[in-house]
Amino acid sequence: MITLEKHNGITVLRNDLLTGGTKSILMPSIIGDANEFVYASPVYGGFQIALSAYCQSVNKKATIFCAKRKEMHPNTLKCIEYGANVIEVPY
Repeated sequence: MITLEKHNGITVLRNDLLTGGTKSILMPSIIGDANEFVYASPVYGGFQIALSAYCQSVNKKATIFCAKRKEMHPNTLKCIEYGANVIEVPY
Protein backbone atom coordinates (compact mmCIF):
# COMPACT_ATOMS: atom_id res chain seq x y z
CA MET A 1 0.00 0.00 0.00
CA ILE A 2 1.34 3.41 -0.97
CA THR A 3 1.58 5.83 1.92
CA LEU A 4 1.94 9.56 1.34
CA GLU A 5 2.68 11.88 4.24
CA LYS A 6 2.97 15.67 4.45
CA HIS A 7 6.01 17.11 6.24
CA ASN A 8 6.41 20.89 6.33
CA GLY A 9 4.40 21.24 3.11
CA ILE A 10 6.32 18.50 1.28
CA THR A 11 4.57 15.31 0.19
CA VAL A 12 6.70 12.28 0.97
CA LEU A 13 6.24 8.82 -0.54
CA ARG A 14 7.05 6.40 2.28
CA ASN A 15 8.78 3.78 0.14
CA ASP A 16 10.35 2.40 3.31
CA LEU A 17 6.87 1.04 4.10
CA LEU A 18 6.54 -0.74 0.73
CA THR A 19 7.67 -4.36 0.60
CA GLY A 20 10.68 -4.24 -1.72
CA GLY A 21 10.60 -0.43 -1.92
CA THR A 22 9.34 1.58 -4.88
CA LYS A 23 10.08 -1.34 -7.20
CA SER A 24 6.89 -2.94 -5.93
CA ILE A 25 4.84 -0.21 -7.62
CA LEU A 26 6.04 -1.48 -11.02
CA MET A 27 5.00 -5.10 -10.48
CA PRO A 28 1.58 -5.05 -12.18
CA SER A 29 3.16 -3.57 -15.33
CA ILE A 30 6.08 -5.99 -15.33
CA ILE A 31 4.24 -9.23 -14.51
CA GLY A 32 1.16 -8.70 -16.67
CA ASP A 33 -0.72 -11.94 -17.35
CA ALA A 34 2.24 -14.30 -16.75
CA ASN A 35 1.61 -17.06 -14.22
CA GLU A 36 5.27 -17.32 -13.25
CA PHE A 37 8.12 -14.84 -13.21
CA VAL A 38 11.73 -16.08 -13.14
CA TYR A 39 14.43 -13.67 -12.03
CA ALA A 40 18.20 -13.98 -11.56
CA SER A 41 19.08 -11.73 -8.66
CA PRO A 42 22.02 -10.60 -6.60
CA VAL A 43 21.26 -11.45 -2.98
CA TYR A 44 21.48 -7.76 -2.09
CA GLY A 45 18.75 -6.59 -4.46
CA GLY A 46 15.33 -5.38 -3.36
CA PHE A 47 13.57 -6.35 -6.58
CA GLN A 48 13.57 -10.03 -5.59
CA ILE A 49 11.61 -9.16 -2.43
CA ALA A 50 9.15 -6.93 -4.29
CA LEU A 51 8.64 -9.64 -6.90
CA SER A 52 8.12 -12.39 -4.32
CA ALA A 53 5.66 -10.34 -2.28
CA TYR A 54 3.70 -9.23 -5.33
CA CYS A 55 3.46 -12.74 -6.76
CA GLN A 56 2.21 -14.04 -3.43
CA SER A 57 -0.43 -11.30 -3.26
CA VAL A 58 -1.83 -12.15 -6.72
CA ASN A 59 -1.38 -15.93 -6.48
CA LYS A 60 1.41 -16.17 -9.07
CA LYS A 61 4.68 -18.05 -8.88
CA ALA A 62 8.05 -16.36 -8.39
CA THR A 63 11.29 -18.24 -9.00
CA ILE A 64 14.46 -16.51 -7.89
CA PHE A 65 17.97 -17.64 -8.86
CA CYS A 66 20.72 -16.27 -6.62
CA ALA A 67 24.26 -17.07 -5.52
CA LYS A 68 24.63 -19.85 -2.98
CA ARG A 69 26.16 -18.62 0.24
CA LYS A 70 27.37 -20.32 3.39
CA GLU A 71 24.41 -18.74 5.19
CA MET A 72 21.36 -17.48 3.33
CA HIS A 73 21.20 -13.72 3.00
CA PRO A 74 18.27 -12.08 4.85
CA ASN A 75 16.81 -10.98 1.48
CA THR A 76 16.82 -14.59 0.28
CA LEU A 77 15.05 -15.68 3.45
CA LYS A 78 12.47 -12.91 2.95
CA CYS A 79 11.74 -14.21 -0.57
CA ILE A 80 11.17 -17.68 0.84
CA GLU A 81 8.82 -16.18 3.45
CA TYR A 82 6.80 -14.70 0.57
CA GLY A 83 6.56 -18.11 -1.07
CA ALA A 84 9.15 -17.74 -3.83
CA ASN A 85 10.92 -20.79 -5.17
CA VAL A 86 14.55 -19.88 -4.49
CA ILE A 87 17.25 -21.74 -6.40
CA GLU A 88 20.76 -21.12 -5.15
CA VAL A 89 23.52 -21.40 -7.73
CA PRO A 90 27.06 -22.25 -6.54
CA TYR A 91 29.84 -19.88 -7.58
